[in-house]
Amino acid sequence: MRRVTTGSFLGLFSALSLAISCLFVTGCGMGTSAAPDPVQLTVNGGVHGGQQPVVGAHIALYVAGNAGNGSASSSLLTRPVLSDANGNFSITGDYSCPSSTAQVYLVATGGNPGLGSGGNNPALAMMAPLGSCGNLSPTQFIWINEVTTVAAAWALAPFTQGISHIGASSTNARGLANAFLDAQLIADTSKGTVATLPSNLTTEPGKINALADAMASCINSDGTSGCSPLFSAATPSGGSAPTNTWDAVINIVKNPGNNVAGVFSAIGPQPPFATTLTQAPNDWTLSLTVTGGGMFVSATGVPPDESPETVGIDSQGNVWVGDHSGILSAFSPQGTPLTSTGFGAGNAGEAFGLAIDASDNVWLTLAEYGSHNGTKGSIGKFAGASSGASMGTSTIYTDNSLNFPYAIAADSNGNFFIANSR
Repeated sequence: MRRVTTGSFLGLFSALSLAISCLFVTGCGMGTSAAPDPVQLTVNGGVHGGQQPVVGAHIALYVAGNAGNGSASSSLLTRPVLSDANGNFSITGDYSCPSSTAQVYLVATGGNPGLGSGGNNPALAMMAPLGSCGNLSPTQFIWINEVTTVAAAWALAPFTQGISHIGASSTNARGLANAFLDAQLIADTSKGTVATLPSNLTTEPGKINALADAMASCINSDGTSGCSPLFSAATPSGGSAPTNTWDAVINIVKNPGNNVAGVFSAIGPQPPFATTLTQAPNDWTLSLTVTGGGMFVSATGVPPDESPETVGIDSQGNVWVGDHSGILSAFSPQGTPLTSTGFGAGNAGEAFGLAIDASDNVWLTLAEYGSHNGTKGSIGKFAGASSGASMGTSTIYTDNSLNFPYAIAADSNGNFFIANSR
């Protein structure tokens, strides 16, 4: 084992997982809250249960907390707001955000989902994640329905203890902001449908709509027997049964392998959202498949030697992937390639280990670099997105102690440890 010393260490991740919920990169990244910068805006939207309006739903606008994961959110409205006979609502001049970067979300609770005069569903609790307050447009129409709710649950699960308790620590403002952005990869809140993604991203719309359909059976009821199948299926082992639809979906997302078939069976005979699933999935995790950025993709679907081998996440939430070929790919927290071709040298190969230092430099083991001219591998240092140098600029280190290096890690003192494979 070879030890080298440089900088300090932020984090090392050893498995490639670009996914939503606990597979999505929602908690990655660190930052600080912006100084107060009040923003007064208009928000217009509608509340639907399935494909029909919810009348008289109570509308709340929250800003996420900053006192830790699941900390109390703050209500921003200065007066009560209810959805009208068409399920629509308007918030005009009724709130101001504490800052343009504050993470905000809309909540609808209760209301009549089409039960006839005087009907009400006290178990109805739905959400639309909006993100940074400063990005809201007065012309934007926001849908609150089952699809936007399951999107919020998958993306925000690590940060929630309840629909009015969503937050992160003040030092992880960036991670919370990334989670709200991730929600937009699942649902389009301007349409209330599954989001349309860039060509290099693929998610699971069948699973999204199936969970929304299971939720709709409870939403479009009076909150009693119509909710029993969902609430029973969403009760964690040894835990209490949920009493509203948000808690039910959060339980499902946080316990994705619990009673999977029971959740699927909660879908009613006429589901409002078209799902391609004909039977219960293996679990209720939600994946996001990312391509591009220089990563090799086999035309046959069988990974060759050039397949991705290692992954790391920097302080901004960017994801770095080392390919067997020696190419280093970089993606934003939402899967956008930071470069189309990646970084790396043509005579590099067998990149099995990756670590990121406190300056966001990326360190990659290159077991075959220079192996044809007498050396037995090297370590490549690549400038990261926030390192201060031109991104991707590389420096290659070799010495006789390296013998096809396979893995790299570091301690809190900035010492890097490299494991040789031979």
